[in-house]
Amino acid sequence: PKVNSSSSGDTVAGIDEFFSSYGYSLIIGNSNHNIEKEIELFKLFQEKRVDGIVLIATELTMAHHELIKKS
Repeated sequence: PKVNSSSSGDTVAGIDEFFSSYGYSLIIGNSNHNIEKEIELFKLFQEKRVDGIVLIATELTMAHHELIKKS
């Protein structure tokens, strides 16, 4: 989804507030409703070995499911 939409912005702000209270920082990837970009970002975050991924997907495809299973 687009980060600049009001609902996404509110969601991101809440997620950031919650995890910040536990000492985590938020790294955001904006797919702009592009499924291929979502997959690319998911793989990038896996490669960077982030502590966790919060996925707000445009649509959960089989590619998404496979990446989640591998995580």
